[in-house]
Amino acid sequence: MTQSAKAYPFLGSNQEEFIQSLKNSVVPVPIIFATQTQTCKQLANQLARYFQSGQIKAKIIDVAALTPEDLSGPFFVYLTCTFFMGDHPKSALQFVSKLRENDPVWAEAIKSKYFSVFGIGSLKYKLFCKASDELDTKFTELGANRVMRVSRVDRNVPQGYEPQFQEWMKDLLDNMGIDKVEESQSLYETKVQSKYPFIAPPKNYFWCKLLERKQLSDNVVDGIQHYYKFELPATNPYKAGQHIAIMPRNHRQVMNQVFQNKIIYLDDECKQLAEPEQLVKMNVLAQEGSNLPLSNDFYSVWDLIAQYTDLHSMVNQNVLALLSQFARDENQQKELKMLGDTAHSDLFQKKFVQTPSKIGDLFQSYNSLKIPLHRFLEIVPPMRHRLYSIASSPKLIGNQFLELIVTDVQWDGINVKTGETVQQRGLCTGFLYELSGQLGDYQSTYFDRQGMFPAQIHESPLEPPKDPKTPVISIALGSGYAPFRSLLQERLALSQQGVELGPMCLFLGIRRRADYGDMLEELNTWCKNGISYTYLAISRESETPAEGADNIPMTRGKRPETVKITYGGHVTKSITDNFEVFGDHMTAPNNLILYCGKAGKIPEDLTETIIKALIKYGITEQEARKMWVQYLEQGRIFFEAW
Repeated sequence: MTQSAKAYPFLGSNQEEFIQSLKNSVVPVPIIFATQTQTCKQLANQLARYFQSGQIKAKIIDVAALTPEDLSGPFFVYLTCTFFMGDHPKSALQFVSKLRENDPVWAEAIKSKYFSVFGIGSLKYKLFCKASDELDTKFTELGANRVMRVSRVDRNVPQGYEPQFQEWMKDLLDNMGIDKVEESQSLYETKVQSKYPFIAPPKNYFWCKLLERKQLSDNVVDGIQHYYKFELPATNPYKAGQHIAIMPRNHRQVMNQVFQNKIIYLDDECKQLAEPEQLVKMNVLAQEGSNLPLSNDFYSVWDLIAQYTDLHSMVNQNVLALLSQFARDENQQKELKMLGDTAHSDLFQKKFVQTPSKIGDLFQSYNSLKIPLHRFLEIVPPMRHRLYSIASSPKLIGNQFLELIVTDVQWDGINVKTGETVQQRGLCTGFLYELSGQLGDYQSTYFDRQGMFPAQIHESPLEPPKDPKTPVISIALGSGYAPFRSLLQERLALSQQGVELGPMCLFLGIRRRADYGDMLEELNTWCKNGISYTYLAISRESETPAEGADNIPMTRGKRPETVKITYGGHVTKSITDNFEVFGDHMTAPNNLILYCGKAGKIPEDLTETIIKALIKYGITEQEARKMWVQYLEQGRIFFEAW
């Protein structure tokens, strides 16, 4: 076995005994995943593939479907992620509850087993990787043996979580006694046909069609806001407050560069160049470990690469190491191999991290690469969907229509050939923007899908309360307004049907009026129709005399009939300035607090702001903090942050 220092050394008392137990077992190793966004499921697939390449049988299990019988073997792996307030994914809640209660059946199933935990979180949060830490500790308390320390991966590092996962995975394999994984083993084989087919969406996705795009903000500052409208199939309904998962495609410019460089081939010998319009079928040879949700169809080469690989993901050492074997130029092969070696992480950091580079850029710099199509699909990280908060209610605009408010992601990148600064767009926001440029002019070829893209509907913590009479405080920063817009549309539709509504107030923080343009007018609509009282904080603009707070008409209950604006301050100032309405809501029975926006120092800042508002309302600090704890314990606070 490898003797060099590892980030994750074996922690058990007898490694040889552990390795022998794996060899003697006929039970596949359970790779258990808990996920909210499918990330851990995709990582579980990668791990299963490595296990199989090392002659270790594996079985991927969603924690929601896990049974004690699944842990009959000597070893199990658990992959999870942590959300805002240290929360576990929803799929894991029942399992975690059983462990917290020391359920005897689960305790017996876990006792004496070997295990390893991999966790993803964000260092922006105080409770970083709390979910993975909790289960790592709990498994040990129940008598299980930790193979190596828990992995605590920050998803926000520039190069992404993939390199950290690769490091953990390779050390795990080494601790399991697997000296070398056969990288050339393929999960796919390629077949070719000539007739252009109808393409089904990826497994478990449906086609969503873009109907309209409208720019909301001006171009003066970064973070341009866009409004998008989509059409959904009648068979895929959604609810207000939920998420839509958008599976983007690589931008056309990046795709064109890949084909111009002539690096992808249809055969293992790399003699038959893959052209974008050629139609192929990827037969999945092994289900466990396959990251691609392929349906059983023929695809154009363009479709496969555009839809199923992420050429916009950041370069990592694992990709460089795998690509090195396909470089025909000896110097390029040596350089790729060296940069992909973890022993030369300093050189990798200098070349690819200090000046961030996308995987698509590699094929311009290393032009001797020639790669079979099926190996290309395995080496390049798979395309992953992006979640967006839905900004509409089907009760108001119809079941087959859906609206989003999206903030563009843009930054200055470097052209790898010229060294010049070029503007880069985020993968998904850039894809939507690029797709909207083709509205009404679809070619109906392999280059597009007639304005359609794969999508899914996901649950969200910010869905409307079951009882519309429940009081609600909603707090939003920037595009965090989106889910509350869907809730407000829902309330408007219910009001039009004669349904009695409970009180709702919206505290919204933006930088400038121009960030949302005409859409700010609908904030007045909510006030005038009694749907919600709205308090708007504009941090980068000063108040004008015509817009003073004294000019705002008020209801008998001292609520604004139009939007009440706080200038030169953040949403926290708006909350403390309007402590009366905030205190009325906080002390109302069953009141809920919903938050959506950037993480920043939330929840710490929000906690202290609420305490200050309650003190101004007339509640002692001790009682205010007690009330906040009760809100947390009773599950009356819901966060969605990034």
